[in-house]
Amino acid sequence: MKNKYSPVQESSSSDDGGSAESNAAGEGSSTQWVSRRASASAAYQAARKEAQRQAYQKAKERRAKDPRYLQMKEAAKARRREHYERVKQHRKAAQTAVKAARSAERASTESAERAFYQKGRVKAGRAATPRELTAAVSALVANVVVANDVS
Repeated sequence: MKNKYSPVQESSSSDDGGSAESNAAGEGSSTQWVSRRASASAAYQAARKEAQRQAYQKAKERRAKDPRYLQMKEAAKARRREHYERVKQHRKAAQTAVKAARSAERASTESAERAFYQKGRVKAGRAATPRELTAAVSALVANVVVANDVS
């Protein structure tokens, strides 16, 4: 029995010249069957894609009118706004704290400098010994960080 979609074709063994022709014809029908199958598959996929798109659009329209969905969206917006305000307040408090610390540090430094240079004169006190000066310089050198230090 011959199937018009079957890639295998029956041929008689007595006709040698005809078998080559029938094989060529069989390959042609096979190619034809594959191309029909591919086009049917492509058409099915296109129809499925279109149906999915239409279903998505219908669901989108339903959601746009659904009061529960709209209420949920508004609640999400409110949560986002509230979170943003909290973040903003936290950031502002951190900036204020840093600014206050900087200001206090500057004030203490300036007051020490003012005490040292009262009316443009060095405050009277005992002079530092060379040993104290050497210790102060070595402490400063120890605190210096070299830019390309590998250790």
